[in-house]
Amino acid sequence: GNYNEIEVKAGITGGVTEQLALRVDGGYHKRDGYITDPNTGREFNNIDRYFVRGQAKFETTDIVFRLIGDYAETDEACCGAVNTGSGFVLAPSGRETSINGQLGLITSSLIEALSANPLAGGAVGRDGIVRPFDREGRQMATSPNRSLTEKVKEWGVSGQLDWNLGDVTLTSITAYRDWKAVRSQDIDFSGLDRAYRDGYRTGIKDFTQEIRLKGSAFDGKLDWLVGGFYLNEKLTLTDVVRFGTQTDQFVDGLFNQLTRSALLPGGAQLFGTVAPPVPLDGQVALLSIPTLAAQAAAGGPAVLATFLQPIPRTPDGAGQQADRYQVDTQAFAVFTHNIINITDNVSLTLGLRWNRETKDISANLNASVPACSFWLNPNSALFRGALASQGASPSNPLGLFALAHLYTCNPTINSEFNGSYDGKRTEDEFTGTAKLAFKVSDNFLLYGGYDRGYKSGGYNLDRGSFDSRLLGGNGAQISDLEFGNETVDAYEVGFKSNPIRGFQFNVAGFYQEFKGYQNNSFAGTRFVTTNFDKVISKGVEVESVIRPTSNLTFALNYTLLDTEVRDVRAGADNGQPLTNSPRNVITGAVTWTPQISDTVGALFHVDWRTNSDAHTINNPIAVPFTTNDGYSIVNARVGLNFGKDSQFGIEAYVENLFVTYYNITSFPIPE
Repeated sequence: GNYNEIEVKAGITGGVTEQLALRVDGGYHKRDGYITDPNTGREFNNIDRYFVRGQAKFETTDIVFRLIGDYAETDEACCGAVNTGSGFVLAPSGRETSINGQLGLITSSLIEALSANPLAGGAVGRDGIVRPFDREGRQMATSPNRSLTEKVKEWGVSGQLDWNLGDVTLTSITAYRDWKAVRSQDIDFSGLDRAYRDGYRTGIKDFTQEIRLKGSAFDGKLDWLVGGFYLNEKLTLTDVVRFGTQTDQFVDGLFNQLTRSALLPGGAQLFGTVAPPVPLDGQVALLSIPTLAAQAAAGGPAVLATFLQPIPRTPDGAGQQADRYQVDTQAFAVFTHNIINITDNVSLTLGLRWNRETKDISANLNASVPACSFWLNPNSALFRGALASQGASPSNPLGLFALAHLYTCNPTINSEFNGSYDGKRTEDEFTGTAKLAFKVSDNFLLYGGYDRGYKSGGYNLDRGSFDSRLLGGNGAQISDLEFGNETVDAYEVGFKSNPIRGFQFNVAGFYQEFKGYQNNSFAGTRFVTTNFDKVISKGVEVESVIRPTSNLTFALNYTLLDTEVRDVRAGADNGQPLTNSPRNVITGAVTWTPQISDTVGALFHVDWRTNSDAHTINNPIAVPFTTNDGYSIVNARVGLNFGKDSQFGIEAYVENLFVTYYNITSFPIPE
């Protein structure tokens, strides 16, 4: 394929004895990256991975046992994203965040200026943000001294035993999986060396055991199944978000722009990286507020120094030295699933499952940032108050201090939260299903049903979810990282039919009510999972398949979807549809497989998807830059196959035939 893509898969299988068969297979997939860095020429989002898997199957009259083992690795340059250059940024507003377009324009300009300024640690000609935004160009500027890599290693083994005990079949499935990843990333997504991850590590080890008994009773009137499930999972994560070499220059440039006024046309600074005669903000405060000068002098030399000297500089690598998290999960479930054949044409399905899950979390957090220590120092209290009085408003009572704290001591690396933490959550939930099916005729099935689903709660493994006492919060509590479980009550009615030979027509109507919907969103510096109070999803699905001949098939489907967030705490999200949920979707396909001769066949296939507008982010200012207008994607494939059983074949394919651009997802970068 294009981008030098190549994928190879192979396998071999065969019988060793009459009871034992073996199989081994593997694959390799490689492709160049599709995002380019104009500063270095590096390519990101490539594919470079392989896997190998072995299986053994032992079978007798009453016993079937299958053993599977696998191993896989990836080593890729991940994960890049293009910058739309939309000019907005997340800015502080008390404890929460809000959008400030003016601040976004300033930060974007600073990224450009500092990236190309050798005096600020940049290099002449380096791009900060690629402009103008080119959808087709797919370029992302990065810092040459930062890598974007992701290495994943995983392996697993599982065994399944099916034992026929006469009228009852016993099934036992035992499995173990070990998955781990290492990632480094330029997380400011620009040529400015402001922030990065250096050797982020995460891993999951899972052991699961499931046992089932199934059988039939009452002369086939009842098909029953009972079982139990156990999960033991250990999740570990070590985070290393750190500041780069141009952090202080960026903060001073931003602060300088925001403090300019008629009385102070040159603005002020904090770190002292802007060339004279730009004063320090503390110096300006002492000169402009006589009572403040008296208070500072009364506080002694240490307090006065916070106004007269730059705040401590940020060395390269300041930030998380190692934030370590571990979450141990124990989950149990018992379940039953039964089909009652009331008559030959009417069946009732009843299922029930009890779920119990316990999560134990431990965290050991260690970050080192001189600016964070400075703000925490009691001698800085008067200076913090002076900053808070500048630009204060009802929506932002902490004024410029909120912004200064965010950019010099971001919550993700705030050393105020250093320490060890422990927590535990346990939850119990019942889930189940109840469905009634009525076979009106051989060609028409009418059905309706109810399902209750469940997704357990957990923890956001990021110190950025803590509340700083300096910003009016109550400090770090392990409960700040917690999010609740999600349940759904789903109803569906519909029918499936074959009204005439070669024609299938199915219709379904559905209504789903999610409580505690787990929404993963970007919160300025991190992705966090939060709970919406309620989400409603309802709609209609129509499916049709037409086969005028045995080698010609047409498929045409339509979905009408209506989703809505119902949670006043969701802010701008309340009353809005979920992301990536277009109201109208039409899909279709045409497949023709003519037989050219006794040993040669052909394939002609086209499929498409057309959907209406949808946005990829719940953010009112970001939507204009990331919303997908209605679009269509067309894929095609042609080929030949050879042999009486089509043992050999060759095909050519193209995905997105008309090269249609659309956004997959989006988030505001931490400018």
